[in-house]
Amino acid sequence: MLKSLSTSLIVRGVLAVAVGIMALAWPSVTVLALVILFAVSGFLASGLQARRAFGGRKAGPVFGHLLLGLLDLAAVGQGTRLLEIGTGWGELAVRAARRGAVVHTVTNMAEHADVAAARISAAGLTESIRVQVADYREIAAEPASFDAIVSVEMVEAVGRQYWSSYFQTLDNLLADHGRIGLQTMCMPHDRMLRTSNTFTWTDKYVFPGGLLPSIEAIEQHMASDTALRITDRFSFGAHYAATLRLWRERFNQNWAQVAELGFDQVFRRTWNLYLGMSEAGFAAGHLDVHQLLLER
Repeated sequence: MLKSLSTSLIVRGVLAVAVGIMALAWPSVTVLALVILFAVSGFLASGLQARRAFGGRKAGPVFGHLLLGLLDLAAVGQGTRLLEIGTGWGELAVRAARRGAVVHTVTNMAEHADVAAARISAAGLTESIRVQVADYREIAAEPASFDAIVSVEMVEAVGRQYWSSYFQTLDNLLADHGRIGLQTMCMPHDRMLRTSNTFTWTDKYVFPGGLLPSIEAIEQHMASDTALRITDRFSFGAHYAATLRLWRERFNQNWAQVAELGFDQVFRRTWNLYLGMSEAGFAAGHLDVHQLLLER
């Protein structure tokens, strides 16, 4: 089954991650539109195929793509007023709109907004989805405007000093009896405390200013600053380890295609180290990834 995975999709998946991280780490860098368009379709498709290769086990409350589990977790359906913080490439917004939701998706990256808008238009969903380029603290909406909120791996990127602001924003914009589906990578609390003031290779070259939270830290910030609480949780770190291994293997098998796009050996070594290091962290249980349901 693994041999049947499309190598071109895996390569595009790796490049999609690369584009997103470069945009986060170096916002002033303009990535070639062709690279972005090449990467867009591959990331989610390769993730879905990889998931099927591992048996299609249940993802939280639903079968299928892990990301789509957030829509069920947040009870997104016909008529749901949905806020997405962190647009990515627009896939989750499109899937939500196809369920009948009215979607307001927010990103601070113009490149993501452009690609997402193109995908939304191609899907014929421009009347159902609004894309806003803004910081999550500057969302153009009144308090309690949304029945549901989803956010995929944003907590790690906003920085520890802004976690309170992030959760306060979620609490302020969520309607009464609303639900939040949050996906986040995490580490154990003691390790988070030990590493929160260090400056590592990853801090310097991949995620400057970012920090993986612990579940305890999330609970503490919500308890002190909001009325939100974790009411359900699903972890799938082992899937991340397997996915990272697939990305690294296919990345190297298809290096010639990557090099043709202008990436050099420094880029190759950087990604081999980062993907391998991350795989080891998830495989050893030092890192994990969770889908959390937040409610009042």
